[in-house]
Amino acid sequence: MNRGTVLLLAVVGAGVDAVMLVAFGVLTAAQTGNTILLGVALGQGRWAAGLAAGTSVIGFVVGGGVGQLIIDGSRTGSGSPRIARALIVELLLLTLVLVGWWIVGPTPGPEGQEVLVALAAIAMGIQSSVTLRLHAGPTTTYVTGTLTTFTTGMIRWLRSPRDVTRRPAGQPEQPWMYGVTWGAYLAGAVVAALLSLQSPVAALLLPIGVLALAMLAAYLNRSASRANAAMSAEASRSASPGRPG
Repeated sequence: MNRGTVLLLAVVGAGVDAVMLVAFGVLTAAQTGNTILLGVALGQGRWAAGLAAGTSVIGFVVGGGVGQLIIDGSRTGSGSPRIARALIVELLLLTLVLVGWWIVGPTPGPEGQEVLVALAAIAMGIQSSVTLRLHAGPTTTYVTGTLTTFTTGMIRWLRSPRDVTRRPAGQPEQPWMYGVTWGAYLAGAVVAALLSLQSPVAALLLPIGVLALAMLAAYLNRSASRANAAMSAEASRSASPGRPG
């Protein structure tokens, strides 16, 4: 997964969370904060809020499992098509949220709200599985670890600028990429929140459109990689001496 795709998926995760938070007071991607919302609601006896947060947690876990099953569902072929299928399912789920929300109206009842929250959380769980499987760098549905890695990495760079190109074991990205990803996450939340002031339903078009763009970017990147690999293989064959008869 290239850097551009990661940044786009960060916008998707933040956009969905912002829309759901503004409309229903619950997070469907950032489950760290959502777990706090769940705990506070239970501690204060606000059972309706607790139910929404709990639905989100369960949906996210289900989505993570579904994403992993899709990715590991076939042991044949490369992993890229399976990742693409997982993202297609995510796109379909978010589209279902949009259509369902439009049908029930901008202020759905408790049952409708729980269904919308569950579907959005499942979609975010799938996205988290995809990111975790293909890119062990910046995450796209929560940013606590991303900010930590950015901060510690920049401190290391400030203390030893010559080590800027060296990556610690297990960290496949430069520190600045984590900061840029956080910025994309923040931007996605800001834009989605502004759109939600006009129409929370229509605001979902932002993450849906950006997800479609991310899928297109990933496809183009994979196609370019295949073309480069084919050209390299052809060049190697052309440079190799013919076998003696």
